Amino acid sequence: MPYRGPARLHLPDEDGVTTADVTVDLNVDPVTGEWRGTVTPDRLLHLTYEPVELALPGHQPRPAVLMEGAGLEIYGEPPAPWT
Repeated sequence: MPYRGPARLHLPDEDGVTTADVTVDLNVDPVTGEWRGTVTPDRLLHLTYEPVELALPGHQPRPAVLMEGAGLEIYGEPPAPWT
């Protein structure tokens, strides 16, 4: 079951934590259970490989990794943050 919609990223920085409102398009790998997807707008965030927290509406923030690849990608361990 995929999730596409609003999300908030909590990003560590030198002053503590910055938040960014984004849209995510996420899917679950049926074999590993790992979830991954893309983040937009990617022009707001310039990270190469950073641990972050992903918060979806109505759900607790979950640890994730944000990285630049073909756009801005995000992934995390099971269970998916929207389940």
